[in-house]
Amino acid sequence: MAPTNLIHTELGILPKLISIPYDVISVKWQEPSSTERDAQNLLVLLQFSEVDALNIVENNPQMSNSSIALPRVLYESWVPALAKHSIEFEQEGENFHLKNITVLEPNSFTKTQLSPFVNGKVYALPNGYFLIDLYSM
Repeated sequence: MAPTNLIHTELGILPKLISIPYDVISVKWQEPSSTERDAQNLLVLLQFSEVDALNIVENNPQMSNSSIALPRVLYESWVPALAKHSIEFEQEGENFHLKNITVLEPNSFTKTQLSPFVNGKVYALPNGYFLIDLYSM
């Protein structure tokens, strides 16, 4: 049995799990755990050029929820330092409420025919970064 929750810094099989619309500058992603029985989580951090990042935001639907909460643990371990310098937030318990971040619908990066990861959020972070938090049902 292969180890679970591996962190990858190369694309590998990621393009089979999500749609990546442009060339990436950097990538970090966590392989879904194979021990979970129901829903699995796919966590991805991609960095695109500023032009490509702007195109992604402009050409994909934004989530209508005005409250953007990110768990503190996720923020601290997955948001790069370069992006943290520009993010405003208020901490409430174990969540950070992000003030100047756009959240896109999950279908911005999903391939519904090929991947079970069709639910979740896509956080458009500063400096061309996207934190993609998807899960299967």
